[in-house]
Amino acid sequence: MGRSVRSAVRRLAKAGLVEFDVHAHERFEDFDIAEEDVMLALENAMYARSQTNQRVLVRGPDLLGYELHVIVEVSSRIYVVTAMLPKEE
Repeated sequence: MGRSVRSAVRRLAKAGLVEFDVHAHERFEDFDIAEEDVMLALENAMYARSQTNQRVLVRGPDLLGYELHVIVEVSSRIYVVTAMLPKEE
C-alpha cells in the first residue's frame, strides 16, 4: 500500500494537482519552508504512509536536500494540511 500511495503522491504533485491549507502556509512560515520545497518533497517522495485519520505522512527532500514531513489528504488531488522539519533526536 505504501508504494501505491507514494506513487499517487508523486504523480499528482508532478501534474500540479496540489492545494494548500491556510494552516499549511502558517507552518511554512514557522519553519522557514517555501512552497517550492513542499512541492519538491511531494514530487520526490521517498516515503508515504496512510495514517488512521485518512491523512498521509509524506517524507521527501527540499531544495537543499533536507527531509521534510508533509501531511496531506489524497484524492483526485493532494491537499496539503501541514509541513514541518523532522524533530532532531
